Amino acid sequence: MDKNNPFSILRNIEAQNRQHGAALPQQTAIRQVWTNLGFLLGNQKLAALLTQVYEVFPCPAITRVPGAKPWVVGVANIRGYILPLIDLHAYIYGAPSQRTHRSKVLVVTKEKFLIGLLVEEVFGLKHFLDEEWTGQNLPSHDPLTRYIQRGFAQNREIWLEFDFHLLMEQESFFLATT
Repeated sequence: MDKNNPFSILRNIEAQNRQHGAALPQQTAIRQVWTNLGFLLGNQKLAALLTQVYEVFPCPAITRVPGAKPWVVGVANIRGYILPLIDLHAYIYGAPSQRTHRSKVLVVTKEKFLIGLLVEEVFGLKHFLDEEWTGQNLPSHDPLTRYIQRGFAQNREIWLEFDFHLLMEQESFFLATT
């Protein structure tokens, strides 16, 4: 090696770096992660795409609406907006949800239309991988089936992905008066 030749010096530095330098990280496979908001409806754990949920808040003061269907809880004033509140369990199954201190309202949106849905509990963000996909896992006669896109098995629990857009496409959902 010629110590005065710049190319020789650079080759020597490169050789030393290859011998003693840390290896570059190996390329890893990219895994698709689905981020959802987990919530409870009856005894079923559900998850909804975050793009469909605008906000989550505790149950507010509710004003009943005379002549409304039993699943219409009423309306609430949320930061100056009058928001209709629907008991999701009562709409789907015909029986009201069990309201507790853990009950929450999910504000869902579709095409700038906002509506509040009362659910039994919210679990926060849930992250699912493609390999956790299991299908739907509901009996065909269950009325919840029409709103489920897929299911995920994670930590011995089944989480069904609820599609609020399918719910809001139902004509009966907007027929709120008796």
